[in-house]
Amino acid sequence: MTAIWDAKGNRLPVTILQVSRAQVVSVKTLPKHGYWAVQIGIGLRQPRNVTKAMLGHFAAAGVAPKAKVGEFRVRDESGLLPVGKYLRFLMLNMLEEQKLSSHTFSRDILSISAEPGA
Repeated sequence: MTAIWDAKGNRLPVTILQVSRAQVVSVKTLPKHGYWAVQIGIGLRQPRNVTKAMLGHFAAAGVAPKAKVGEFRVRDESGLLPVGKYLRFLMLNMLEEQKLSSHTFSRDILSISAEPGA
């Protein structure tokens, strides 16, 4: 976490993410999958460290194997991006709520829940 200041001098808390080689891996459409979504992969992974199923998925899209893959729903067809497109993240809209997830584990929660009688 860090902060930036707007034109009026108000402090706004922000989180800075380092994302490398973000690329559209797949798109989900309403007629085929039942919802609209874009699947994005980031980073690179050696082909020997990827399952055969995922290698086939990446090969069908014509992209290199990715370290992490995530799916983000969009409202309609206008939100879909072409498969293989590289993305540049400059800044997320600060006024719009963003749904992000992390693979971290808080030790504070563990210590609180591990106390007897709590």
